[in-house]
Amino acid sequence: MKSVRTILFVACLFGVAHATVINVPADQPTIQAGIDAASTFDTVLIAAGTYAENLLINKTIRLFGSGEALTTVYPAISDVGLDGAPSFGNSQIIVVAAHDVVIADLTLDGDNPSLTSGVVVNGADLDARNGIIEADGGPWNRTYVHNTTVKNIFLRGIYARSGGAGFSFYANTVQNVAATTSSVAIMAWMASGFIANNNVTQATDAIAANHSRGIHFSYNTVTNSGSGVHSDNNNSQGGGLPDSLIGNSVSNSTANGYGVWVFFPNGVSPVVSSNVVTNCDVGLFAWGSGATLGRSTFVGNTVDGQNRPNSIGAYVTTGVSGWPWLANVSADFRNNNLVNCTNGMTVEAEAGYSATLKGCRNSISGNVDGFWKQGGGTIIASMPSCWWGDATGPYNVTTNPSGLGNSIADNIDYSPWWGASYVGFPPHPYTWWMNNSNGSTIQEAIDTVTSGDDIKVNSGTYPEGPQIVISKDVRIGGPGVGDRPVIVPTASTGGSGDAKGWFLVQPAGALTLSDLVLDGTGYEINQGIRCYGAGAFTNLGFRNISFSAGSYQGVAVVGFGDKKVDIQFCTFENIGRIGALFFGSGITDGVFSNNKYTGKGSGDWLDYAVEVGGGAVATLGSNTITSCRGVASTDGSNSAGVLVTTYYGAGTKAGLSGNKISDCTSGLSAGYDAGDSSEVLARGGEFVGNDYGISTVAAPKLKLRVFGNYFSNTVNAEDNTGSSVWDSAGTGSGVGNCWSDWATNPGYPLGYNVPGTAGAIDHYPNVDCTECCEGTTGNVNMLGIVDLADLSALVNYLTNLGYILPCDGEANVNATGIIDLADLSALVSYLTNQGYVLPNCPAL
Repeated sequence: MKSVRTILFVACLFGVAHATVINVPADQPTIQAGIDAASTFDTVLIAAGTYAENLLINKTIRLFGSGEALTTVYPAISDVGLDGAPSFGNSQIIVVAAHDVVIADLTLDGDNPSLTSGVVVNGADLDARNGIIEADGGPWNRTYVHNTTVKNIFLRGIYARSGGAGFSFYANTVQNVAATTSSVAIMAWMASGFIANNNVTQATDAIAANHSRGIHFSYNTVTNSGSGVHSDNNNSQGGGLPDSLIGNSVSNSTANGYGVWVFFPNGVSPVVSSNVVTNCDVGLFAWGSGATLGRSTFVGNTVDGQNRPNSIGAYVTTGVSGWPWLANVSADFRNNNLVNCTNGMTVEAEAGYSATLKGCRNSISGNVDGFWKQGGGTIIASMPSCWWGDATGPYNVTTNPSGLGNSIADNIDYSPWWGASYVGFPPHPYTWWMNNSNGSTIQEAIDTVTSGDDIKVNSGTYPEGPQIVISKDVRIGGPGVGDRPVIVPTASTGGSGDAKGWFLVQPAGALTLSDLVLDGTGYEINQGIRCYGAGAFTNLGFRNISFSAGSYQGVAVVGFGDKKVDIQFCTFENIGRIGALFFGSGITDGVFSNNKYTGKGSGDWLDYAVEVGGGAVATLGSNTITSCRGVASTDGSNSAGVLVTTYYGAGTKAGLSGNKISDCTSGLSAGYDAGDSSEVLARGGEFVGNDYGISTVAAPKLKLRVFGNYFSNTVNAEDNTGSSVWDSAGTGSGVGNCWSDWATNPGYPLGYNVPGTAGAIDHYPNVDCTECCEGTTGNVNMLGIVDLADLSALVNYLTNLGYILPCDGEANVNATGIIDLADLSALVSYLTNQGYVLPNCPAL
């Protein structure tokens, strides 16, 4: 029934409704007689049995057996010819000399048990030089061979040699074509077509094409052969298409055997994709190129050397030692998996030649050496975005001595690399690692990764710029241990528009930065980070961010747009003007907490740790701000720890909690002119050693609520507003501020009269500045005993859920430094009876 279906299919395919079926031996005594009697498009159907003939098909017919297990044809003549002689000639089982010939459903066995040649290979006495071969006089187009077994052949099992187009060799089995170094199981010459789903074993060269014009080698299986599947001189004559070698399986090669490979492509880019090579000496192989440089592309292949001695996962070379063919070579390797080889990858260039390799997203692990290079020629290679077997990256004695992955040769760009094996592209996010080897940059890493991915940056110095652009969601952080990586500029920023930003976070972007240092030394940096998109900046060191001496410019972080900008646990040193600027009505929840800003002291400059303006809304908590004392000689502007204003837009609001501001001209400067309508909450903070603790402009719409703070300044406060409140009146808690000069204040002992034109009064002042924290720390919510409710309150505060601490001293559980995760850990330890003892409340 298989043969009948095939006949009907072919008849329909060629539009032949009345093709004749000639049965052998029922209608004709021999197969050749059946062929000779056939007309165009007829079918010669061979009955089950064995036949000894050498056949010539010189017309368009179909030659079908009754099944590979049922119909066998042997050669009638024993003559394998000589090694090195022309391929065509001697004893050939089937010669094709016509277009559109179809051969199927039979076995061709080159070992006729009735003949003896004395040429014994793998236990078979070979009588046939070739199995199926196209004749001279072509080109013969569309030779189809499928579901046919060809075995025990001296030189060529199945061979499209006439330069024809559209051949198809499909679902065949070819065995034992291994008599000489030139023996090939399935081959095509100067042809185009398909070689697919065949099974080849025991061949010198299993499947090959030479001077091809576009051949698809797909889903073939090769075992126990010297060479698996390869393309040779693709497009050497010009005008052809690139070959593709896809989905093939090659395993258990003979000694010095190759898996899937490309030789001398000419001006085209053959594609080698999704192949699996196991236990071969060389898995993937790219050798040279034609007169016009061709670039071979290897994508999604898997090579497992199974620890075979001297094996190579992928080999790129200008020429193999001992062979005369030398040429420049170029190859791309992407998403390949190379494991358990002596060398995961080897690149070789002979003197006077160059080898160019671009690799990315490969997994190279479990090999003795990961990436090796050799030869006296020029090697240009890059291998970023790969997995090397360990998150620490590939070992290189110079650039990554702590890497625990497979080794890599010198002067190969490998950064960034994968933090895990992502071959096959599982769902994101991915973790990437990078260092500064071979000029690797953070911008390159940003451009490489997918939105949502993490980039981990090893310690070192990274020249970046003139601008780093972020248009995707990316998280970039240092290693978290050891020295923080230092990012330095390569050029000054611009003076206007988006060119001001060293880092530019575009509206569609989201940037998380942590555990890094941004140091602008040597260049003029207008804005360290110009952020339109979301920004989260943690444990960063901002240094030397200033622009154009005498212009009072330089901002570490600017938050624009309508996304959240969150700055925590950062330090700011030698900043030209502003540490963090929250600007515009789109900023509705800016955060600046647990940071340390150190101003430049007295001089002709300005310092503001934070400016909130243009309608922005921001919270500032547990920051340490000091030395903001500069005065601009151009207009007499003063510095301040914090500046809040609606000068550039209404709606500005700022909430200050638990900040320590000292040695500034003004600790908090509220308002810019008489029309200012900013709203400011300042609570639980310290204003110490400033000229003014809090100063305001004469603005009737400016609103302050100030309580729970400690003031010890030259002038503790000056209120020139129309509606500010200096205690918690109306909140039910009756908390005022601690004033160092209350005893000499005119309002003593009933209240504290705040200097200024507003006539404001703190109705609950005190001089015992440890009063809010009573006894020991830990009563975070100030409600009775220390319990789980205090833990919940501290969590809400530290995670920026809007909780306002009633007493910073109680929340500073370990009584050390700022309020941070260490205090949370201390409180957990106390509440879970792990032996932690709550310390006494600190004195302010």
